[in-house]
Amino acid sequence: MSGQAKHTPGPWFPQEVAYAPYRKLSVRCGRGQVALIQALETEEDEANARLIAAAPDLLAACRLTLGAINDLLAAQLEYPDPSPSLVQLAAIRSIEPARAAIAQAEGRGRS
Repeated sequence: MSGQAKHTPGPWFPQEVAYAPYRKLSVRCGRGQVALIQALETEEDEANARLIAAAPDLLAACRLTLGAINDLLAAQLEYPDPSPSLVQLAAIRSIEPARAAIAQAEGRGRS
């Protein structure tokens, strides 16, 4: 599998659809439906639909952040500082979760 996910490109957006007797939430994009969620009339269902709809943007943000962290760590190797800054420590702590999230989205991690 390549480094890029083979998902439907964003943007995605949640939309309520009527399927009697149930309420369903659809996650859609310009090309059609991406997901259909059977809802139980709860705010949690709507929040889940919004989270699913945000997935392409979240993946892009993770990739961008991971690139910035890698650049920061590479600069640290080139110009070592005997006392790492809080930014560098935060970068080190966040790099593995970002890598794991990207791998999962690309089908290389846990599902």
